[in-house]
Amino acid sequence: MNSNTLERVYEARVHIKTAAGELELAGERSFVESYQNEIQKALATFFAESVAEPVSSGYREEITTSQSSPQAFGEYFSGFPKKITDVDRVLVAGLYLQDRDSSRVFKTGAVNELLQHQGIRVANPSMCVRRSVENRRAFGVGKGSYRVSQAGVDYVRALLGGGVE
Repeated sequence: MNSNTLERVYEARVHIKTAAGELELAGERSFVESYQNEIQKALATFFAESVAEPVSSGYREEITTSQSSPQAFGEYFSGFPKKITDVDRVLVAGLYLQDRDSSRVFKTGAVNELLQHQGIRVANPSMCVRRSVENRRAFGVGKGSYRVSQAGVDYVRALLGGGVE
């Protein structure tokens, strides 16, 4: 059965690829939803444990060596269009902090503080992080900690290059 057949046969499906370890759960919506908490806990545990290991995909190296984020946040942030949304501002600051954090995570409060030091007031930083999670540009990795996803990194790069309006 291919994945198109699975989508037609089942009401709900979850497919996770963590470095091709893969996990697929498909079935009635209520069945899949019954595993939601366990999946979220397993993912949080996986990412919390994998933080201590070096990243083999080159992800972190790609960010730090790409000249995409100079030492000073103000210099980094000034490269982005002035008309980006608060959600985008929070994502940009989150990526900047994540890139400099040994655990590769960011926290909403730290993002807000970093933006305030640049004179940027975000009305509701927590809501901005939630929007990024909803858009799959970030995800939770523990209580109050988030990580920018690869889709989020690509989006920030597109913002920096003027590819997103």
